[in-house]
Parts: sequence; C-alpha cells; structure tokens
Amino acid sequence: MNRQVLTYRVPSDLTWKDSKFQTQYNDVLHITATPTLHESINENLKIYQWLKAPLLTINPLLEALQGQAWSSQKNQMRQYLEISQVLRTRWESSSQADVRMRKHILSFEKNRKELIYTIRLLKELRLDNLFSTLVDKSDEESLLHDIMSEMHDDIRPIAWEEQLQSNPEYFPQLIKEFLRQNAKAKNNLHQFNIGEDDQINNRVEASLSKGKIVLHGFYFITPLQEYFFKHLEQQFELIFVNYYDELLPHTYETVERFLWKEKVSWSASFNESAVQHPYSVQLLAGLEGRRFHSFTETESGKVTVYSNMLEFLSKEREIREREKDHKYEHFISCRGGEIREQLYYAGLIEKKAPSLIDYPIGRFLFELHNLYTEQKTPHHNSSVIEKILRPDVLQRLFNSGHLYVDGIDGSKINMSMYTKQLDQLLPYFYLGEGFLDGRDAQFLTIEEWLEKINFLIEEKMRWESLRPLPAGRVHRLHGRPLEQLSYFKVSIEDMKVIQQGLLMIGRMVHELFEVKTDVKIGEHLEKLKTYVSISAEEKRQEEEVILLKDLMMKFEELKDETLKFSLLDIMDGLRFYLQSGLQSYDDEDEMIDRVGALFVADGMAFKQKRNVHLGFIDADALPMSTKYKIWPLSSKTIDELSVSRSEMHLFKELKNLSGAITRYLLYTLLIGADDVRVSYVRNLETGYELDMAHYFKVAGFNKELPELEDEEFNLSTWSDDIVFPDFEHRLLQDETNQCPQRATFSYILNDFGTYSSRFHQQLLYKKMLKSVYHVLNDWGKTEMYLSYLFPQLSGAYRKLILEEVKQKSNRYRNPRYEIDEVSYNGSLKDFRLFYKKPEQSVDSLANPGNHCRFCEFLEICREGHYAIDDEK
Repeated sequence: MNRQVLTYRVPSDLTWKDSKFQTQYNDVLHITATPTLHESINENLKIYQWLKAPLLTINPLLEALQGQAWSSQKNQMRQYLEISQVLRTRWESSSQADVRMRKHILSFEKNRKELIYTIRLLKELRLDNLFSTLVDKSDEESLLHDIMSEMHDDIRPIAWEEQLQSNPEYFPQLIKEFLRQNAKAKNNLHQFNIGEDDQINNRVEASLSKGKIVLHGFYFITPLQEYFFKHLEQQFELIFVNYYDELLPHTYETVERFLWKEKVSWSASFNESAVQHPYSVQLLAGLEGRRFHSFTETESGKVTVYSNMLEFLSKEREIREREKDHKYEHFISCRGGEIREQLYYAGLIEKKAPSLIDYPIGRFLFELHNLYTEQKTPHHNSSVIEKILRPDVLQRLFNSGHLYVDGIDGSKINMSMYTKQLDQLLPYFYLGEGFLDGRDAQFLTIEEWLEKINFLIEEKMRWESLRPLPAGRVHRLHGRPLEQLSYFKVSIEDMKVIQQGLLMIGRMVHELFEVKTDVKIGEHLEKLKTYVSISAEEKRQEEEVILLKDLMMKFEELKDETLKFSLLDIMDGLRFYLQSGLQSYDDEDEMIDRVGALFVADGMAFKQKRNVHLGFIDADALPMSTKYKIWPLSSKTIDELSVSRSEMHLFKELKNLSGAITRYLLYTLLIGADDVRVSYVRNLETGYELDMAHYFKVAGFNKELPELEDEEFNLSTWSDDIVFPDFEHRLLQDETNQCPQRATFSYILNDFGTYSSRFHQQLLYKKMLKSVYHVLNDWGKTEMYLSYLFPQLSGAYRKLILEEVKQKSNRYRNPRYEIDEVSYNGSLKDFRLFYKKPEQSVDSLANPGNHCRFCEFLEICREGHYAIDDEK
C-alpha cells in the first residue's frame, strides 16, 4: 500500500505552524470524506488560511469520475423507469399460480431506491458480469440478474481505470474540470477560492507535483472509495489524516480498523496538550470502560429529560428565542427519520439539500401524483387503478399555495385562501358507509366530492327558499341551528369556489394521468411545467419565483426522449424523485440513512461557533445501526464477490463497527465544543419510557428535568381588562351562562358555536334526533333526513343511537318564541351542546369543569379541563 496515516487529537495539531501537517502536507491536494467536514474546514479557513491547495469532497469527485452521462439524475430516472418497466412486464406475464414470484416483484417495487443503488454499484465496481456468472443465486438475486439483463446498457460509467493508469495527465485534468464546473455553479460545498482558469491550472498542478494527496476524516471507507484509492495510489502517495489517540483504543476502534493500523506507517502531526470540554472527558468512562484521572475534580455532566416532543419543542423554541442575539447553537440529533423531519420543520436543524417535497411546489406535485395510484396483490397478476381523493391530500393541495382557479373578474384565486372553509367542510366527506347506495368505502372520488358539495349547496339554498331570514348572526343562530355543524357553516359562495378548486384538480388528473398508451417522460414533464409556470406568474416573492424556475430547469434535465414508459411508472418515479430525490453521492439524507444522524458531527471542532446541543441520546437511538448494504445480495454472495474484489468486505465491516462509529462520533463531537447541552425525550411515537443511552449512564451523567417557566397572570384583575361582547337579543346567552370564555371565542371566531370534531358531531346527532322528531313526528322521516346530514356516521351507529333516543323520547314540545318579531320553533332550541350550568369561578374569564369536553375551543384554552385528568 502506498499509504500512511497522520493523526491529530484536536484541530490545532494540524494548524500549528510547526506541526508535521503544516511543514509537509498543507500545499498538496486535499479531499474530505464528508460534505459536513468540508464545510467546517472551509469555515475555519476564513479565519486562518492553513491550507494552501484546493479542497474537494470525495463523493462528488467520484461522481465526476464516472462521467456526467452516468451520474446525471436524468440517467438515474431512466434506470428507475426501466426497472419499473421490467417488473411490470414480469408481473403481467406471471402465471396465476405464481404467487411467490409476485411477492418478490412487490418487494422489489417497494425497494427500488436500494435496487438502483445496488445495480449502479455493481456496474461502478465492474462486478456486474461476475455477478451474472454466480451459480447459486437466491430467488431475489436471480430476479436482480434478470432485471440487469433486460435493462438497456447503452450508458455505463466511464472506464476511468485505464485512463488513470496510462495517462499521467488524466487525473490533473479531471480535477481542473471539476473545479471549473463547481466554480460556475457557485457550489459552496465543493468550491475552493482559487480564481480564474489559469490560476486553477497552476494551483492544481502545484498541489499534485509532490505526488501526494491528503484525505481527511475517513473513519470509515466505502467499497467504491477503496476501489478508487487502490487505483489512485498507483500514482500518488495517500496521506490519511484523522482524529486519533492511542490511549483511547475503544473510542478510535473504527479508525484503527479502517485505516490499516499495524499495516501502514502511522505518525502524529503534533502532540501538545490541548483543552477539552469536560463532557468529552467524562464520556470516556462510558466509551472506554474506565474513569480518567483528569475528570475527578469536574462536576458531573447533566442530561435534560423531556416527557414528550411537545414539551421538548416548546422549551427549545423558548431557549432559541431567548439566546438568538448572543449565542448560536448547533443541534445534533441522534435520531433520523420522522424525528428529524419534525426538527427540520420546527427550525431546529437545517437540511443542506432539502428534497423538493420540503417546498410547497414539490408537495403540490407530489400530492397531485397521489390521486392516481396502482394497487396490487400477490394473489392476482392484475392491478387496480385507484382514483380517490383523500381529505388529507386535498388539504395539502389547497395549503400548498399552488392551486389556482379563475375568478369572476378574470383574476386567479389561490385556493390557500380557502383552507379554513375546506377544514370546516371535511367532516362531511369522511364516509361512514359510503355516500352511494350499495358501496362500502372510506374515501371519495373527485366526482363524489363534487356530488356531495352540490348536496350541501342545494340544501342551504332550500333553507333560504323555504324561509328567508333577516340579516345578522342573531337570526342565523336561532333559524339555522344546523350551522352548528361546521360544514353547514360555510357560505354558498365559498362552497362554489371550493367546488371550482375540485373541478380544477379533476381537470389536472384528466390531462395528466388519463392516458392509455405508453409515453415519453418528456411529454408528461411538459404538462407539469404548465402548472408550475402558472404558479411562477402568480407568485410575487422573488425567492419563490426563483425556486419555481429552478424546478422547471430540473424537469428539463430529467427529460429523456429515447424511450417510452407506462405513465403509471413515470408517476411513481416522479413521486420518488419529489419525495426523496435520486441518489446523490453527497446527499445528507443518504449519509444519515446509511451511517446515522450523528454523521454531521464529524467537522464540529473546525467550526467557528461550537456550542452544541446533543439531543435524543436515548438507549434505542444509541448505538446507531449502520444501514450500509446492497440489497438484495446475501452475505454469501458478498463473500463470493469479495474473492475478486476484496473491498466488498467493507460492507460487513461497516455493519460490524456500528458501535465503534457511534463512539468515535460522540467523542469527536464533544472534544472541541465550547458549550454543551445533552437531552433526550422519554416518550416518542416509536417508543415509550425510553432511558438514557448506556454510554452516558456508565459515565455517570445525571438526569434533570427541564426548567419550564409558568407565565404569570394577575387573575384578580380580569374584569378590568376584558370587555364582554354585547350578547343582545339572547345571542349566545346560554353559552355565556355556561362559560364566558367559550362564548367570547365563539362570538369572535365563528359568530356562534360551530363543531367539526367527530365527538361533538355525534352528540349533535343525538340531540338533533329529538329536535327534528318533535318537528316531523315521524321516526322514519327523521332518520332518513339526518342520514344525509351526517354521512360521516355509520349506519350501525345511527341505528344504535336512534333506538336509544326512541326509548327515552317524550312528547313534550318547547313553545315557539320570537326575536325581532320573527318566530322560531322551540324544539330546535334544544339543539345545543350545553349541559348543567357549573358554579361560576370568580377569578377567571373561563369557567372550567367537566363540561369543557363539550367545548370546541378546549385545545386552545389555557384553563380548559380534560376529563382524563380526573382519572389520575
């Protein structure tokens, strides 16, 4: 091996002017292992220029090495669609009895992202031909072989190995072109400030003239990286620079294993003593299994324990807001997945390269493609096209801000302005047993949505024609009691606009998806660009316009006019592209998926601001479980391939060293920190009563509860500060008697009490049965009429409640009453969620008690009383 290893314990071991690194290696080409380390070193270079040569990141360099045609997202999308096409053909041609094969096909369809990675890696390592010759393949591996055989093979990685070996100018030219391209794109992750083309040429040639290349932060090495290093060391000596301390063998086990300890020369850059954060020293007791003398006089570290995510997010926002002007803190999560998404949307972490679905336009296009999906079962070789519009999908389409309809005056109406009205309508569209006769369904098609909105409009128009009311909320409260149901509260005018939004969605579905023949992906993308361009014309914020134009450029890059595919496969490919993106060598999500969420910590010590909050250090999150594997290859197959390509064994190394990688990242994160907070959440959706991770428990870290500050209110002065609305003409008087705060909320937000939750609407149904029966005097007509007004309730539930009410029924009728000389039926007056009047509190506008469960504002009321609290 033409390699050696240079170690350091803290960054100053590299930056000190007399260090071995500064005297021998600061002016040769530098390559970092991760984009986060590259970013951190670049940030550090703004203070002190301790590197005098270009700085690159390994995986984007490998991408350039394979060639633009191979690495482009256009080619990866094409591969995704080819895989889908092969799987579809096999599905349709499978015999009715071949259930086992169809199960494998479904598994492959669900794991196409991993499948693309495996196929591309086999080709990049030149193992695809060798894999095809293996005799003893599993069923999944045989299917993989068939897919690779049937895919078009006209685009392959560049044969860079031969050029690197035969042409001494090949690698320098590659680096020069790489720097030029990144300079043009102003790519901050990979750009080194080296000036114009002639300066690029001079600096690259100077950095390679010593025949050495420095590689930073390779605490693990992937098979493709190792394959590249084997060829690169034929021309250059490779200097691996990494954290290390020989006194900490367990902490740095991954470094010793991956960087060939005892096989190549190791030396230290500098060995002066350095100040470490006390938490890093204390943590060594958990990492090394022994306590260090330097920690004996230091106060034990503290771990804040939050009860749930709500408490955690609330406290973190409070801390961020309080300290935003004088302290910046990096949040490092030991958990990825759903937790990471919540942290991102809460503003606690930042994605370096957000996927398109993180933007409103990406979400809009993604949800649009969810309206037309294919459902399969392994017991049949056919499939069913499902064209339903789920309420949550409709909400997201409206909320995106990219759904427009034409207004009466010719202007565009943005449907995001009607999200509240849509939310009020939604309960009516959750089916109990289906709106259409003889159908048992949970969700509606667009046509059924339109049919139900027409019913609501016609019903409200019927009320107006039967009995027009004087203007004002007073008469609506008493004359339109059904407006207590949120979907009847929406005005006819607003319903018609929402109806227009549904018609527009239906038009989009027809134009985009109802195509019976195979199409080119470019044809579908051109249609999508039409809707994106409409948004670009309507948006007024420059940032949004730039994003939309960038998206249209990305669509142009994805176009492939050479092959046709099933539209269903194109739709599925675009859903995947919008949600998680195609494989990118420097993608943060990819790294977190394969290595763990802690990987972003490897460059923390080089940053200017080094205050750290290490979160979610629970025992389920640590140690991390490394997911670097090539599915569906078995361990046996990897062993066979390793005979010809020894670097393949690194897959097993990565899996076996998950704990070692965790220990390394935890220590390197804390070693150079200025200030450290540590926390975890005890109850998450993925686990309850979680405990602190073993490393911190053994090291003696103490648990503490968060300091939650209660806001102080002077309740004795509420009557001087609050002015009650004028509830004249009996408007809201009953609600005021129940709870003044509830009445105030109702008056301001909804005119009067309006309910959208299933719980409240079930109670209203029960009350309405009594009230309507006392008007119609016929249980059959009463039940039939209300079945149309409460379609979200199942027939079984309605029948159960009907029998209950009939048994308790009485013939008593409330007398009619008048308001402003307008007469109202007294029976309908009982159609209210008011119960026994509680004792009025003297020190609060609210009047909490068991009746709070009947209030639609319970979730936003500070003084609200939850029935579950009585059970504790």
